[in-house]
Amino acid sequence: MVRSIAILASSGPRVGSGHISRQICLAEEALQRGWDVSLIGSFPEGQVPSKLCEQITVLKVDSEASVADHLRAIEFLQSDRRIDCLLVDNYSLLEPLASDSIQRKLPPQIHFEDGIENENSARIIVNSGVSPSSHRDFVERLHDRSDHSILGPNAAIIGRKIWQIRAIREDSEAEIQIGNRGMINLGNSDTTDLLEILLGNLLRSPSLLGSFWDVIASSISLELLPKHPSLSFATSAGLGDASNFYSSLAICRFAIGGAGVSSFERAFLGIPSINFPLAENQSGIATILSQAGVAITGEVSTTWFDDNEQDLVDFLDPERLQSASRIGKSLVDGRGVFRILDMSEGI
Repeated sequence: MVRSIAILASSGPRVGSGHISRQICLAEEALQRGWDVSLIGSFPEGQVPSKLCEQITVLKVDSEASVADHLRAIEFLQSDRRIDCLLVDNYSLLEPLASDSIQRKLPPQIHFEDGIENENSARIIVNSGVSPSSHRDFVERLHDRSDHSILGPNAAIIGRKIWQIRAIREDSEAEIQIGNRGMINLGNSDTTDLLEILLGNLLRSPSLLGSFWDVIASSISLELLPKHPSLSFATSAGLGDASNFYSSLAICRFAIGGAGVSSFERAFLGIPSINFPLAENQSGIATILSQAGVAITGEVSTTWFDDNEQDLVDFLDPERLQSASRIGKSLVDGRGVFRILDMSEGI
C-alpha cells in the first residue's frame, strides 16, 4: 500500500535552511519507497531542487509562522487524498497543531524539535539536540508526550548526496589527511555580520591563517567580506544549487560552521569542526559534538579566537584531527532518515 505523507517545513533568513534541508532528504527517501509526498511551507524560489518539485506536491504559504495558512493547505490536500502522516518541522506550528481541537482533525504527527523547551505532544518526537545521558529528566517527560522518540545523533538526517561525498572522501582519505584546507559555511541565515567577525578573527589567528579556506556564503553580500590570499569565496544558490558547498565538503580537512543540521553532516563525513550556535536550538547539538570530541564550540565574539588560540592550536594538531574524524564517523551513523520513516509506518 502506498503511503502518503505531508511535510511542513520552511526556510529563509529568519529560520535558516536546516529545517527544509533535512525534510528534502526525507522526501527523497520516501519517494524511493514509492510513497506519495507533499511539501507545505514558505521558502525562496530555487530552495527546493527542481527535480524534486516535479515528483512531489508543493504548496507554498505566505508566512512560515501562519497556523491558518498551513491548516488551509492541509485541508486542501485532504480533500484530494488520504494523508497517513504529518511531519512537522516548524517550531511555530508544534504547539498549535498539538492542541486537542486541531489534532483531532489531522493525521498522526511526527514533530521535529532541537532543544529541551518544548512541551507539545505527538505520536513521534524527533529531537537531534538532546542527549539521553545528559537530559534524563527531559527524556522521561517524552514518555508522556509521545509514543516513540528518536534522539541525538540517532536523529541526524543524512541525505544521499552526503553519503556519496563520504565515499569520495574515503577514496581520497590519504590526500585529505595531509591537506590543509578548511571550509567556512554558516548556512542560509542572515549572517553577514558574523562572517565578518569570523574572518576578521581568522586573519589574525596564527593557527588558522596557515590554511586555505573555502568561504561558501548564501543570503549575504560577498563584497562586504575581507579579502585575503588564504580565502576563496563561492556562492551557494540555496539547496537547489549547492554544488560549491558539496565540492568543498569533499576535500576539506576541517570546517567552521553553524551548529545545526550541517554540523551532524560534517561529523558523519569525518570533518572536525569549530561549531558556532547561530540560534538557541543549536546549542544542544553543539554540546553533543563537543562532549564527544568531534568539535569545539565557538562564541560569537570579536575576541573569541584570540582568547582561545591555544585550544585552536591543540584542536588542529594532526593526531587530534584524525581522532576527531574517526569519532565523528562512529557517532553519526547516517541512518536517521531510515529510522524516522520506518517508525512512521507503525502509526
